[in-house]
Amino acid sequence: MLITFIFILPLILLMFIIEKRIREESGRVKTRAEMLGDIGESRVSNFLKIHYNKGFLINNVLLKNDKYTSQIDHVFITFNRDIYIIETKNRSGLIKGKLNEKNWVSFVGKKKYLLYNPIKQNEKHLRVIDKLLKSNNIENYNLKNIVVFTKDNSKIVINEENDIVYNLKDFENLIEKIYIKGGKDNIDDIIHVIQSNNLSDNREVLEKHINMVEEIALKNKK
Repeated sequence: MLITFIFILPLILLMFIIEKRIREESGRVKTRAEMLGDIGESRVSNFLKIHYNKGFLINNVLLKNDKYTSQIDHVFITFNRDIYIIETKNRSGLIKGKLNEKNWVSFVGKKKYLLYNPIKQNEKHLRVIDKLLKSNNIENYNLKNIVVFTKDNSKIVINEENDIVYNLKDFENLIEKIYIKGGKDNIDDIIHVIQSNNLSDNREVLEKHINMVEEIALKNKK
């Protein structure tokens, strides 16, 4: 018994130190939903990093949007100046909806949950990026709205043809088929504008954004 305790104690201390470090660095503990979201985002990010010869990837982009802020999971800028604005969803099970509906339905076992249409959610991100680039006199680019469901067991049912919503495998096929003509110097202007306006490293702005998202989520539950 004593020997077991001697072995377990260091592990308990290590877990305590790690948790303390997370609290100190972030100022808050992530919810389970946020941690699951991070897993989904990492799957998309890791795949896109492999295709560095096709474009430039910027993860976790936080931009000013008038009085508010908008957070974008991934911006993948191909050397052809196509800009993929990517919203990831790490949801499992059946998800049903229509392209222009406000809410979709997520089925988990026998329960149903409303899911705000991620296409509409990402359309706002496209408008923010478009406004930012135009205000900096950037021209000749093409914005693409992309929503990726990253869970292997997710099934998305949208009874309309579209080139927006993908499971992870289909998204990977989409990227792999991209034919590239130019190089990184062809998109340096776009990269500079987005990176120089990205506020994701600003802890105060990020915390305000998180609080805003949590307030909206609470209102939607009522």
